[in-house]
Amino acid sequence: MPRPDGAPALSTATVLTLALALGLAGGVGGTVATSAITGATSQRPADEPAAVGTPGQPGERGAPGSAGEQGSPGVTGKQGEQGTPGVTGERGPAGPSGSSGTKGDTGAEGTQGVPGAPGLMGPVGPIGPIGVRGIAGAIGPVGPEGPAGSAGAKGEKGNKGDAGADGAKGDTGPKGDTGVAGAKGDTGPKGPAGPAGASAVVSYSVFTARPLLAQGTAAVQFTDEVSSPTPAASNDGSTVTLPESGTYRLTYVAAPDSSVTTTISVSRDSKWVYGLFHNVDEAAIGTATPIAGSAVERSMLDVNIALVLSMRTVVQGGSYSATSYVDAAAGDTVRFVSASDFQTAATPTDVTLIVERLT
Repeated sequence: MPRPDGAPALSTATVLTLALALGLAGGVGGTVATSAITGATSQRPADEPAAVGTPGQPGERGAPGSAGEQGSPGVTGKQGEQGTPGVTGERGPAGPSGSSGTKGDTGAEGTQGVPGAPGLMGPVGPIGPIGVRGIAGAIGPVGPEGPAGSAGAKGEKGNKGDAGADGAKGDTGPKGDTGVAGAKGDTGPKGPAGPAGASAVVSYSVFTARPLLAQGTAAVQFTDEVSSPTPAASNDGSTVTLPESGTYRLTYVAAPDSSVTTTISVSRDSKWVYGLFHNVDEAAIGTATPIAGSAVERSMLDVNIALVLSMRTVVQGGSYSATSYVDAAAGDTVRFVSASDFQTAATPTDVTLIVERLT
């Protein structure tokens, strides 16, 4: 659109360029630029093509404007209404005590008071000691004899007394004369032969083994047997059975190996015992009693070297034996047992049991 002063109209592109330049300057210029853009946009004819010009360089920032004049004083406001009186405050704490006043002069001495009433009577004193006993008086005269009492009832008959002790033994009478010798009698017939003596052996069996014996209770398992034509006993492991009734002689020999080294010390009460048991199950051996005369303890060695060594241990090697007699019924059993209550190395031991039937 042409300007009223006849100057050529600014194109839309020119207006945009100026507005951009003023906007970059900030302040009032920015506001004017925005207004110019708005006006320029609203005044461009619809049929005018939008020519795009080259943007100009931003202008320099203007110098600060001078300070404006001071405005006139404002109107004085009305006085406000008087406020409500405040609440009375709480009473303050008491002040510190004042210092002590000076001591007054001593007053005049008062008149003597009236004497007090007499005091109460004191408590009774303790009882005095007992006096000395007086001299005994003379004995009075004997009174007259009283009348005789009535006769008492007759007592019951007493029990018979115990028999008296035996009299002393009389002296031995004189020895009688020797009688006349009688005539010699005829020789009697020969009597029958007597029974076999106790030393005669009817049959025998010998059992041997070499077990490893150590701590605890164990019945020896015999492995070898030598018997007479009619064996005196049979063997089933640790059980020796007596097949017939009769009197038996039982002899054993136990010989522990001497090659085992002693490595421990045992207590004073420790024992290692060999023995034979008659009709005792293996499970009950620990609480049963061995055949009389069959129990033998192994020898112990006590060593006491002052300040060097003190010990007690079982003697290695040696031989231990015992002989016992048993009256047995057919089917009775016998076991050889080793019992030790201390820990030691297992010892190979040669054991021989001889069973002899005497009757």
